[in-house]
Amino acid sequence: ATAVGESYYQVKSFIKTLGYFDSTTVPGVAMGQKNPMLDAALFDKYFSQKAPLPKELHKQIENIEKLIKSDFDAHNEIPVMFLHCNYPKWDPTDLQEREEIYDNKANRLQYRLYNGYKYEKVGHLKGMKSITETDFEFDQWQLVQQILCAEKLHFTHFQD
Repeated sequence: ATAVGESYYQVKSFIKTLGYFDSTTVPGVAMGQKNPMLDAALFDKYFSQKAPLPKELHKQIENIEKLIKSDFDAHNEIPVMFLHCNYPKWDPTDLQEREEIYDNKANRLQYRLYNGYKYEKVGHLKGMKSITETDFEFDQWQLVQQILCAEKLHFTHFQD
């Protein structure tokens, strides 16, 4: 935006970290960025209702820190809009080869990688908009099954 002279907004809400619990740690596997439009609306609402900021810099910093802790933490009501899956990537073959994640005897993952993260999925049925609470990880596995098994799409990545 800066390069072409357009305005931009930096999301104020903290990143939501998603991961699973193993016996000793909580590996973070994804970062969820909040909806920037709703975040901006909350930010604008806060500053349109509040008294002007104090002139002293340390007071301004104190006020902003309070605002961040009260309204813009990772668990606020603003939904996640973008999810960046860091590690491990969605590669079924790779996941099956990871002993720390995959249980060969049970033929399944040892953990829910995203700890049951759910989101509101918007769809349309007979011309009507519908919103369904959706299990992110289950939804991804359904897509993998559809693409690799049902449609049998070929990826050079899986040749070997």
